[in-house]
Amino acid sequence: MSIWLSRSQESFSRLVSVVCKPHTSNMKRNEIEKYTYRIMWSDEDEVFIGLCTEFPSLSWLASTSGKTLKGIQSVVKECVSDMSKTMKNYQ
Repeated sequence: MSIWLSRSQESFSRLVSVVCKPHTSNMKRNEIEKYTYRIMWSDEDEVFIGLCTEFPSLSWLASTSGKTLKGIQSVVKECVSDMSKTMKNYQ
């Protein structure tokens, strides 16, 4: 796991980038582990924001960094699952 902390001069937000190996139930572990997750604190909104580098349109907001990480991982898992089902329908 790699973690970087920085202080943005413009927004004064704390940035935590996390590359992790989460445990998931229905998806093979290595399928969800290959993605990069970023958890940021928003001073303006007073919540943690979860992002995934490989899926820039997805995000998750929560009150703690742990809940945020679990939330964005869940959204990515659902997105990958939906994409897999869609691709099977077109083959």
